[in-house]
Amino acid sequence: MQIIAFSIQASAPPFPSFVIAYTINGFGESLEDAQANGFVANYKDNPAAKMGILHAAYGKVFLWHSGISDSIYLAD
Repeated sequence: MQIIAFSIQASAPPFPSFVIAYTINGFGESLEDAQANGFVANYKDNPAAKMGILHAAYGKVFLWHSGISDSIYLAD
């Protein structure tokens, strides 16, 4: 799904096409997230702790991402 969305975006279409592409991309990313959660939840040794680590990693990355993107935006 994401290759379809990135292909649409790479062709530099009008804005409504970008909205559709980001919708497709978001759906593809949500499937990846669900698969990762299902994979980690099926671990035999302490899956609850590993799910906590997985979600903490998501939170840390998104927290860093917002700080980095703000600093890049404010640098201009």
